[in-house]
Amino acid sequence: MAKALPKPINKWILFFYLLLLAKLVLFRVPVANVLDQAGLQTMLEKWSTANLEPFQTIKLYWNWNHHYWSTINLVGNVVALIPFGYLLPASFPKIKFFKTIFIGIIFILLIEFSQLFTGLGEFDVDDILLNFFGVLIGYILFAIRKPKRK
Repeated sequence: MAKALPKPINKWILFFYLLLLAKLVLFRVPVANVLDQAGLQTMLEKWSTANLEPFQTIKLYWNWNHHYWSTINLVGNVVALIPFGYLLPASFPKIKFFKTIFIGIIFILLIEFSQLFTGLGEFDVDDILLNFFGVLIGYILFAIRKPKRK
């Protein structure tokens, strides 16, 4: 089995992963565009289009004729958080399964509410479910690959 990376390297990888994720999720458009559109009106509009019904978007994408984009959305929401579930316990060994899941849920909610309040995306409970699944897969991969203590 390959030797695990040193914790400081894992921490740097985690840091750059979080920056990349923020860029892809929250800063897809120039900040000036966001500032022009920010405000209560934008937030109210986002609330009116938010999906609060579990599995609504997943079912829609599952049955959608444009399979490429639906697959990208569904798989992308899972894959995007796999590194988080892997890198968090790899970087901080005291963080075990339940802490990883708890921190992952808080992180996912932070992303979704940031999208809602900034108008930089759509709040979707299905994204939360898919992202959670990604964190879980990431932790499972970490647990499988984690070097055994002697």
